[in-house]
Amino acid sequence: MPQQISSTVATESSSGSTSLQDFNQKVFTKSPYLVWVLALFSHLQVTLVLFLLFFMVTDKNRNMYKSKEMLRNWIVSFSVFCTINLFFGFQTLPLGTYLVLLVFILSNLRNYFELHTLSLVLFSTITFTGTYELFFCLFFGFSVNSLLIFLFTAQVLLQIELSLDEEIIAILLGLFLGIRAVGWTTQTEDILLKNWIKYLTAPLLGVLVFYFLKCVITHLSEKKVYSEQNLTPNRIIENETLPVLTNYQEE
Repeated sequence: MPQQISSTVATESSSGSTSLQDFNQKVFTKSPYLVWVLALFSHLQVTLVLFLLFFMVTDKNRNMYKSKEMLRNWIVSFSVFCTINLFFGFQTLPLGTYLVLLVFILSNLRNYFELHTLSLVLFSTITFTGTYELFFCLFFGFSVNSLLIFLFTAQVLLQIELSLDEEIIAILLGLFLGIRAVGWTTQTEDILLKNWIKYLTAPLLGVLVFYFLKCVITHLSEKKVYSEQNLTPNRIIENETLPVLTNYQEE
C-alpha cells in the first residue's frame, strides 16, 4: 500500500510538472506580443532593444527558436507593429531600431531553417546595422540606444563563423551599405561627412569587387574540374574497349 501511494503521488507530481511546463511554453510563445505593451510606455527605442537583447542572451530560450509557432508570432507581431508605427507614428524610432528588429527576425529564421542563403543575408544585415549605427554616432553623438544596439550586434556576431568567400562578401557588402546609408538617411550637406563616406567606401568597394571576382573564378574552376573528372572514366572505358574492338576486327 505505501508503495502504491508513493507511485500515485509521483505520477500526479510528474503530470502536474508536465502541465506546468506546457503552460509556461504556451505563455512563452505568446511573448512576442509584449512589444505592444512596451509601445504604451516612453523610451520605446531603449526598452525594445532591451527586450530583444534578453531573448538573445538567455541560452535556455534558444531552443524555442525551433518552434514554428514562436517564429510565426515574432514575424506577425513585428510586421504589424512596424507597419502601424510607421504610418501612425506611436513613437518616432530611429533606423537602427528597425534594423535590430530585422536582424532578430533573420536570426530566428536562420536558426529555424538552417539555410546558407539566410546566413548570408543575416551577415550583411548585422554588419549594415553595426556600421550604420557606429558611423551615425561618430558624427551625431552617442546615446543609450546606440550602446544597446552595439551590445545586440555583438551578441549576434558571436554566432558568425567566416569560412567561405561568400560570407566575406556578405560582410563587406553590409559594411559598404552601412556607411552609405548614413548619407542617404541624414540628407546633410556636411562636406566632412561626405568626404568620410567617400574615403571609407572606396577601398571597401575595391575589396568587395576583388572577393566577388575571386568567388566567381573559384566557382568556375571547380565546375571545370568537376566536369573533367566526370569525363575521365568515360575516356578510360573507351581506351580499354578500343584494343578489344581492334583485335575482333582483325580476326
